[in-house]
Amino acid sequence: MRELRMLADAMEEKVLKPTNLKGARWLPYIRKATQILCNSYAIFVAHFEDQVSPERTTRPSPAVMGRAKNILHYLKSHTNPGEQQKKMLADARNGTYRGVELKNTTTDTLATDRKKITDMLAKHIESRLGDLLSTESIVQRFSALDHNVWPKLDNSDESKEAFVLHGRANIESLCHHYQSILVREGTTVTEVLGEYRLYKIWARMRNGPLRDTLLEILQRGDLQVKFKNLGIFAQIYLTMAVSTAACERGFSCMKRVKSDWRSSLSTQNLTRLMFLTIEGPSLDTFDAKRAVLQWWQS
Repeated sequence: MRELRMLADAMEEKVLKPTNLKGARWLPYIRKATQILCNSYAIFVAHFEDQVSPERTTRPSPAVMGRAKNILHYLKSHTNPGEQQKKMLADARNGTYRGVELKNTTTDTLATDRKKITDMLAKHIESRLGDLLSTESIVQRFSALDHNVWPKLDNSDESKEAFVLHGRANIESLCHHYQSILVREGTTVTEVLGEYRLYKIWARMRNGPLRDTLLEILQRGDLQVKFKNLGIFAQIYLTMAVSTAACERGFSCMKRVKSDWRSSLSTQNLTRLMFLTIEGPSLDTFDAKRAVLQWWQS
C-alpha cells in the first residue's frame, strides 16, 4: 500500500485500498471491489509492472513476483463472455429474461424514455423560469424603465395621456415590493413617481439598451442628484441575481464546516455552524465570552 500510494501521487491520481475479487460471494462486496479496480486500473497495472520489472532495485521474493505476474496477466487479459452468457444477454435485450423483468440491464433505457425525460425537464424549466415571462413578475415590472417599449408620443391628447400613464402601475408595484429598501433610504412612493415623470422626459429620446441608460444615471453626478430616489431601482435592476452563486456558497460553507475530520457532526450542530458562518458576525467583532460562560456553566 505504501508503494501504491507513492505511485498514485506520482501519477497525480487517487487510489483506494484494493480488495480481493476472487472468492467473494456477496454482491455489494463484489460491486465495491470492482468499482475500486476500475477507477484505479492504471495505477494497479503500473504497480504490478513495477513489481515484475527486471530493472527494479529491490527485487521481491519469487513468490511475490509470481503472484504479481499472475495478477498482471489477469488485469491485462480481455475476456469475452461465454456461450451461456452470450445467450442470456441476447434473450435479455428487452429488459426481461424468461418472463422475469431484470434491473440494471444493458438495454438503453434512456432511448426508450427519452421523450418522457425531455418533457419532464422542459416542464421543470418552465416552472422555474416561466415567471420571468409573466407580466405579473417583478422582473417584467422593471420594463417601466425601458424606453424602448414606451408608447410613441405625438401631438394628440390620446398619445400624451398614454405616455404619461404608461408604467406608473409597475413603478407603484415595485415601490410596494421593495418598500423596506425605500424606507431604509428615506424615500416615498410620491417622490419616486415624481422622478419617474422626469425620467420619461429625459429618456424618451434615447437609444440603446436599458442597461446603458441606467448605468449613465448612476455614473453622472448631475443625474444622481436628479434621480436620487429612482436610482434605487436602477441599482436593484443592475445587481439582480442571475445565478445560483448564493446557493453554491452555502454548499462550499458546508464542505468547509463538515470536513473529513469532523464527520461525526450531527445535523443540528452542522446547521447551527453553517448559519453562524453565513449569517453570523465576523470573527473580529464576535465576543465569545458569553458562549464560553454558558458552556462552562452547563
